[in-house]
Amino acid sequence: MASRLLLSGVRGAAAAAAPMRAARGFHATARSLADAAVPLPARKPVGAFRGGLFGFLLGSTLAGAGVYGYVLREYKASNELLTEDIYVRFCI
Repeated sequence: MASRLLLSGVRGAAAAAAPMRAARGFHATARSLADAAVPLPARKPVGAFRGGLFGFLLGSTLAGAGVYGYVLREYKASNELLTEDIYVRFCI
């Protein structure tokens, strides 16, 4: 019983603190309708085939560049190790 009285008191205080606002009507003026009538520039559509081909070529190029860098670093590292091994064996 006491909780119901307390709850109704909180609801009443919240309603008094925040008065009801009138809902804004949605309407358009003649000026805003005239501005909206401007046609958008025509865009040439990019076909799915062309877009897919471009994406494939871009991805292949980036992957190839990454593999090339990785192979080049590995080649240099193995070449240095082999050269050091030859110098050590030659000096002994």
